[in-house]
Amino acid sequence: MIMKLASFDIFDTVLIRRCGKPDQIFSLMAKHLYPGDVARQDEFIKWRISRNVEGLDKNYVLDDVYATSDIKSFPEYTAEALIRMELKIEAEQLTRNNCAVSVLDEYRRKGYKIAFISDMYLYRDFIQRVLVRERIFKEKDRVYVSSEIGCRKDDGSLFDYVREELHPDEWIHCGDNEYSDCKIPEKKGIKIHRLFLPYTDMEKSMDKLSVMLSDAYDLSLLAGMERTVRSEFLDTSASRIAVDFLSAAYIPYVRYLLADARKRGLKRLYFLSRDSYILEKIASWLPHDGITLKYLFVSRASLILPYLYRANREQFNLIFVNEWLYIDQLLGCLKLSRQLLCELGITFDFVKVTTKKQRQEFLDAVFRPDIYAIWQKAAGVQYNLCTGYFDQEGLFDACPCALVDVGWLGTTRLMINTIREMVKPGIVQCYSYYWSVRPDVIPGEFGHYNIYIHDIKVSPELTFFVEDYFSLCPYPTTEGYKRTGVCYEPVLKKDVDMAAITVRVSYNEKILKAFISLIMNFHIPEQIFYTWTVFSIESLQNFRLKDVDYSPFENICADQIPLVKKLSVSELRKILKGKWVSRIDRASLLLSYGYRMGNFFWNRSERRTQK
Repeated sequence: MIMKLASFDIFDTVLIRRCGKPDQIFSLMAKHLYPGDVARQDEFIKWRISRNVEGLDKNYVLDDVYATSDIKSFPEYTAEALIRMELKIEAEQLTRNNCAVSVLDEYRRKGYKIAFISDMYLYRDFIQRVLVRERIFKEKDRVYVSSEIGCRKDDGSLFDYVREELHPDEWIHCGDNEYSDCKIPEKKGIKIHRLFLPYTDMEKSMDKLSVMLSDAYDLSLLAGMERTVRSEFLDTSASRIAVDFLSAAYIPYVRYLLADARKRGLKRLYFLSRDSYILEKIASWLPHDGITLKYLFVSRASLILPYLYRANREQFNLIFVNEWLYIDQLLGCLKLSRQLLCELGITFDFVKVTTKKQRQEFLDAVFRPDIYAIWQKAAGVQYNLCTGYFDQEGLFDACPCALVDVGWLGTTRLMINTIREMVKPGIVQCYSYYWSVRPDVIPGEFGHYNIYIHDIKVSPELTFFVEDYFSLCPYPTTEGYKRTGVCYEPVLKKDVDMAAITVRVSYNEKILKAFISLIMNFHIPEQIFYTWTVFSIESLQNFRLKDVDYSPFENICADQIPLVKKLSVSELRKILKGKWVSRIDRASLLLSYGYRMGNFFWNRSERRTQK
């Protein structure tokens, strides 16, 4: 019977470290050894790294690392204690790489004998226990480690040793290292299958940036965690977007607002639909003892009539912003129509309000007493239903609370606090948390607010990424409220197919939850989290990363316009002439033509050259 052997490298192939690079083990050790003493931490890290490259035999073991007089520099600890700590931290950080293990399982199903081969100073028994724990090693598998055998992969002697012991008729070796896992075994007549889980451009950039920061290892640590979570989800394009950008954008924000809410003594947080759906999920996975999390079904469409109940022109003008300038849209919000106004002798010769004169003409029409009475009747009905829902959700009680939203203009904050004041005059305004805001954000007189992203200007492209993808929600828009028995319920927009979106939301939730579970095992300064967010979103909005695959943004539409799409030749021509084809045309170009040609076309488009 033919003996088929599939051998696998261990470290950075079937096993990866949650913390990323091997040096991170020494950083974590240093923090355990000398908590709060940065100078001593740096001293230990430099010493431990140097012991891996200086003065040791190529086949050294962990005992040899600490068998030196230099260890007297750390008199608080014995060599045995340091070895135990290093092994403990290694065991905590090592986890299976699902991308490689899925390949291993396929070879196992094909009848290959499995062997694990590594140039490593850690003990074979220790490595095998980790492989067993991670459900990789099985009873008849073999483990070969250079430190025990005295042979190495990088000079070919370990492959010779395995061949003499197992006598394979057919042999394939799988690993990540281009030299010791590819060139060397190939020279030995062994077939190779490279299994490489690279760091993304985003993660590599974070690692480079980390050396310029005082907490150098922490940003690099986050890059390692990003890679670990990607491996758990088989390193798909969607997992890369969720890990490198969505997680970086939202996890630090929610951590921050929960911490700030505790300082302010807030007991309840209302996450506003729909953008804050994923934020509420993140908060639920983070420690939030003493703070009640509630998801509030609201939208501008559901709040505008209750807000305008008994309103005057000034109150109307406060929410009369660009998004509400289309006549048909405005009339629809007021439960009016062009036909009804025409029957009452009013017509408009414009589709969209673009001048002060047109604005005045529209306001004169809707505030004409007979027309005002019509939409005020509808506003009264919606006011009673909305305030019933708010009362049910506790928005009128004395509990210190805040609203949580992605942000931009703040019209929802304005409308909610106005409605609360109408019901309970003198009630304390709800505080608000925003991820980011526009320069013309509604002022704090309608409720004070806290902004997380305050160092950069958010581009329109990033706004689309955030609103239309990061903040995907499995619920349709809230259009109003209804009373069912003694309960109030939101009325959601009908005839909306949410199936595809629900699948994507569920996938993103799983990745975010996995990332949070990983982060909880580390202490990372808040400033590093903020740096992570800013660096990530700036990289995304400036399109500076060459390896980003924008395909996960395909088939996501807002107002029937695709977020990103593969372009036809005719659509390319339209973009070159300055016309819009998708919400993020530059990403569509990069998706369709690659980084170099996509940017070439973008820089020659009329929209770009006119800037």
